Amino acid sequence: MSALDKLNPRQQMFCREYIIDFNGTRAAIAAGYSKKSAKQMATENLSKPHIQNAIAELIQARNDRLKTDADWVLIRLREESDADVNDILDENGHLKDPEEWPLVWRRMISSIKITKRTDEDGNVTVTREIRKNENPRRLELIGKHVDVQAFRDRIAVEDETSLADRMKAADKRIAEKKKKNDGDE
Repeated sequence: MSALDKLNPRQQMFCREYIIDFNGTRAAIAAGYSKKSAKQMATENLSKPHIQNAIAELIQARNDRLKTDADWVLIRLREESDADVNDILDENGHLKDPEEWPLVWRRMISSIKITKRTDEDGNVTVTREIRKNENPRRLELIGKHVDVQAFRDRIAVEDETSLADRMKAADKRIAEKKKKNDGDE
């Protein structure tokens, strides 16, 4: 039995809506909670372990379905970083037909503008303007998405010391440093 099956229908809808854009208030409204109580209900729902588990399952299922993970994002970024403009030019430096371009270039270009101008002597000048899309920004957003996290700094801290004990230790270090600095003057 999945974590989602353990929830009531409104909670299930909340979880499905939440993973769209991770906006709890919007998800609560879409799940049928009143606009007045949506923010509170979202906070309440997101604090419940069984709802957190259901959300994690939905995200993992989506990532598996889309085959999107940190490796996918980083491979795409590396391909784009390594793309060589010579791959889209012929031996004379002219732009090849887009059908001849490698896939990475076809993904990166959003538009091609070709302008022909003829001067008064009949000379024709052709200008080709290529516009790259904002794919790196899109990839960054995908990479920051929960459970893909290709760009997340990961720091693991394993410390059993309580917060109060850490605060006392910090106060002690500050006092010792201040005492040392006062003695240096």
